[in-house]
Amino acid sequence: MMKHGRWSFAALATILMLLSACGSHLYHYVRKGETLYSISFEYGQDYRDVASWNGIRQPYTVHPTQRLRVYPLPPGMLPPSLPPITSRPSKETRPPVRTFPLEPPQSARRDTAPQQRPEISQTGGSLAWVWPADGKVLSTYSERGNSRKGLDIGGNRGTPVRAASSGQVVYSGDGLARYGNMIIIKHNDSFLSAYAHNWKLLVQEGQEVRAGQTIAEMGDSGTEEVMLHFEIRLNGKPVDPLRYLPGRS
Repeated sequence: MMKHGRWSFAALATILMLLSACGSHLYHYVRKGETLYSISFEYGQDYRDVASWNGIRQPYTVHPTQRLRVYPLPPGMLPPSLPPITSRPSKETRPPVRTFPLEPPQSARRDTAPQQRPEISQTGGSLAWVWPADGKVLSTYSERGNSRKGLDIGGNRGTPVRAASSGQVVYSGDGLARYGNMIIIKHNDSFLSAYAHNWKLLVQEGQEVRAGQTIAEMGDSGTEEVMLHFEIRLNGKPVDPLRYLPGRS
């Protein structure tokens, strides 16, 4: 009798889990300022997978109120039939997206010493990588837990933040609350890099940038101290940036 009861409980738990997965946990409702890349980044998915699950073709344009599936369906399950979305969900859970000037105002600029030419690494396919900022490394990547998926680099407000490799800006905004003012750069089909907690964003979505180009100024948006949180993602998954960045002299 006990054995039968245990199996019944396990079966019920499995059914409840699958039913839950078929609901809102499987979908994301696009908000103003979000891009397919930022949504995929938030859920730890490859943007190409999210595009495929939702029938979205290049240039991967999404629109506010659009419903996107952000997780694969369990094996053997068909997509659930949901009513069409006619309006945005009533609650906004993220702050509104602000716009930032391409160049900081004259009053905000600082007299800084010339920056040393960043060292270049050729690892990571054909990409050349440089350090995204000067400063002490406060925290390194760890595969344990969810809070250390990149590097935290300390500095002062206004410290230049550089593109770690050449590519195209695919997100520039503050729609991901835990990351503050963030930039995501697409380097090729497989590699993205992200730059979080900035004070000012100096580039716009769609803009081409080169390795070592200043793209932002370091700040403390979304965190309690001034720092740059830097991530490299390969096929949507975080990888250790120290595997790709050159050694520091």
